[in-house]
Amino acid sequence: MSLKVSYVSSKNKNPVEVELKEGSKGSDLIEELHLTAPDQAVAISINGMMKDLITSLANNDIVEIFSFDEDLGKEVYWHTSAHVLAQAVLRLFPNAKPTIGPPIENGFYYDFADLHITEEDLPKIEKEMQAICEENYKSNRLVFSSKEEALQRFSNNPFKIELIQNFGPQDEISGYSQGEFFDLCRGPHLPNLGKIKAIKIMKTSGAYWRGDSKNPMLTRIYGVTFPDKKMLREYLHKLEEAKKRDHKILGPKLDLFSIKEEAPGIPFIHPKGMIIWNPLVDFLRGLMMRDHYVEIKTPQLMSQEL
Repeated sequence: MSLKVSYVSSKNKNPVEVELKEGSKGSDLIEELHLTAPDQAVAISINGMMKDLITSLANNDIVEIFSFDEDLGKEVYWHTSAHVLAQAVLRLFPNAKPTIGPPIENGFYYDFADLHITEEDLPKIEKEMQAICEENYKSNRLVFSSKEEALQRFSNNPFKIELIQNFGPQDEISGYSQGEFFDLCRGPHLPNLGKIKAIKIMKTSGAYWRGDSKNPMLTRIYGVTFPDKKMLREYLHKLEEAKKRDHKILGPKLDLFSIKEEAPGIPFIHPKGMIIWNPLVDFLRGLMMRDHYVEIKTPQLMSQEL
């Protein structure tokens, strides 16, 4: 017996039909298409729903395949990486309590309670993450049978309990394991951690639980990962180049402006800066006159009622 599915990707938007053995999973389709490189097939959707690669396929399913180059691919890649970060932290600091760890525009972060670290600890965490990825654990999804079961599983973590209690009666509650680590998560995840080839812990900072200053202060760790070390080197080089062009650094170096404690965030523009400022103002005035705008001038300081 066999089943037929159609797949699309960023390189091939027209559905292509593939015949597979009955009982095949998304991972079987990936192998059939030879999309096994670290940057390929990091995520899939089945009939428009994001799923794990180990999800079983049915006849006439439409499977969309996402690479690391696509936003949804990066989202799954970096969310899985956040779990690796949490696993590494717990190996090094067993008393830490993981809270949440989402993907962001350039990488991911994870917030921890009961964790006190310094910049010197970051290379240790990065090294442990690398070791975990080399162990190449598979990501396994578990769906809880009830909210009570989920609460029991995370009974020693008040932050996870708060998240679970916010689920509705019809909501599916799930978690993912990789090796000894298990975390509350909707998913999907990478099929295995070996796809993560390059890791960089960027920085640490403080963050309030759920962004509310009335809540406990947590330790946030930022990181970024890539399926290739060259991609990581290029990314870090781009950051260095951006720093060189940072106006907050260039401005004072070129004697264009300075920032003083008396006016945080508001520049004191020097004579050389005014040479640039005035032509910009003239240019703006010309645009306003052309489009029939009129100017007014208001006081810089005034009563807040206005």
